[in-house]
Amino acid sequence: MQRPDTMTTPNLSSSAIELGWAIEKQTINPVELVEACIESVENNRIAKTIYSVFAKDRALNEAKEASIRAKNGQRLSLLDGVPISWKDLFDTEGIPTEGGTKFLAGRVPKADAEVVRRCANAGLVCLGKTHLSELAFSGLDLTLSLPLLLVSMMTMLFPGVLHQVQRHLLLLKWPR
Repeated sequence: MQRPDTMTTPNLSSSAIELGWAIEKQTINPVELVEACIESVENNRIAKTIYSVFAKDRALNEAKEASIRAKNGQRLSLLDGVPISWKDLFDTEGIPTEGGTKFLAGRVPKADAEVVRRCANAGLVCLGKTHLSELAFSGLDLTLSLPLLLVSMMTMLFPGVLHQVQRHLLLLKWPR
């Protein structure tokens, strides 16, 4: 692993903090980093099984903005310019968010989820969306997944009822 102050080419196995420090010290550029990520994804034969949406243009635009901020000493945070991929569970403005289910097929949010918005405000660069199991319910047994599925569906269909649904599920004491 290269030290941030000696990194001259993006090392994709570096941690986000290491990449952030390398950008801070201007030993790597956010655009070069994102281009290296794009090249890595595009040269990966299983990329389509990893990414549900690969937001190459968005990533390059955000990296260019981060690069300008870095050159001007106006970085938004230590992670400004560092790429991130989101599970297809988080709303991302203008990018389909389908939660791995046909139930949400074609759903394109008009706004970012709060966590995505906060990360974008810190300058993280969105590479795209990665696949996940349907509604992120992998590895759960039937007795546990049924109430969670009901909660998820109810909150998607009727925002504001989450508290009531949770309270009722707790009263039912679903088996574990």
